[in-house]
Amino acid sequence: MPVLFSLTIQGVGCVVLKLLDDAIRDGDVVRSIILNTGSNQDGKTNGISLPNQFAQEALIKATYAAIGLDTKHTSYVEAHGT
Repeated sequence: MPVLFSLTIQGVGCVVLKLLDDAIRDGDVVRSIILNTGSNQDGKTNGISLPNQFAQEALIKATYAAIGLDTKHTSYVEAHGT
């Protein structure tokens, strides 16, 4: 008799943010520091998972430039399109 089963997979990702001064004061391990963030809305596209390439590129460049960073120093970017 075949074995039938269903598999439910769920997951969650969590980032706990704390002001740098508070983390230092509390003796926390600081693994990274968020220097800047950016967001945009690039109008009508072919779908939510297909953002406008040029608008996204402009946003990334502007976000880096606002704090004087060069994009060549970033080796990895994790992004989600929806």
